[in-house]
Amino acid sequence: MPQPPELASVVRRASFDLDTTTGRGTLGVCYCWNGLLLVTSEWRAIYTRRVLCPLYSARYLATLPSLPETGIHDGFTYRRCEILPNGRGGDGMPYFYFAIGWCNKEEQSVLDVYVLQDDIWAIYASVTTEIPRIDLLLPNSLIVGDKIYNMACVGGSNRLVSLDLASSCLSLVNLPEEVEFKRTELSLKNDYSEVHLNHVKGSQLRIWLHMVDNDDGLANWLLVNTICLHEICADYMIPTGVLEDVGDSKLLVYAAGVDSGLFFMEKDEVLYLFDIKRKTAKKVFEAT
Repeated sequence: MPQPPELASVVRRASFDLDTTTGRGTLGVCYCWNGLLLVTSEWRAIYTRRVLCPLYSARYLATLPSLPETGIHDGFTYRRCEILPNGRGGDGMPYFYFAIGWCNKEEQSVLDVYVLQDDIWAIYASVTTEIPRIDLLLPNSLIVGDKIYNMACVGGSNRLVSLDLASSCLSLVNLPEEVEFKRTELSLKNDYSEVHLNHVKGSQLRIWLHMVDNDDGLANWLLVNTICLHEICADYMIPTGVLEDVGDSKLLVYAAGVDSGLFFMEKDEVLYLFDIKRKTAKKVFEAT
């Protein structure tokens, strides 16, 4: 990502050599936020999860306790689990553990959320629903206020999943009709209070804001911005063919930044970074 000049020297001193902190075994990066990395290492069937700070490697290193047993509901098989950083901060709950399971016999789904307090995982919210299969689609969920958001395939259609941690209430929201999942990414609004849906349609990036009507409580979508990516590509010598073939499944959208200011798009194993506010773009990685 573009770095302000004052951060250049800090980035040059950063330590991205994870071998010294993760030890032996297979290493995986699970999450990144605010300059921190959540990494997991596996050695002889033992998993260790650590939080690292490459910019200040000596200052910040935390080892998370073993994950909780997800067997509090009989008959459910857990299909998806993830650790989420608490972006709210200041309330003594730095990490959540989000687990979702299915019960094929009863055609139900369960969503459990644990919170890490004093190095112990404690149940924080739990929802059992008659919806038989909720298959989360994005690799990382978002926490906005007291809610967890993700995209999911439910009954053959893609929906926005909203889990209210305070009330243990689950909501499934229809997406705008034109939205295709593989060209879609969620992001946070700049004050971390609401969710944007970023969708590439042809040569346009369309940014939708998820809203809830205070009168009737119903959720809807507001189209807040439309950007012509074709013009940006032409100005920065990126082949405009990247945006052709709308039906091509090889066009993917990754990792939209806060307030939809930045987003990454991949086509034919080439990764591009688009800065929407400055209307600039560049190729940042190409697989060989």
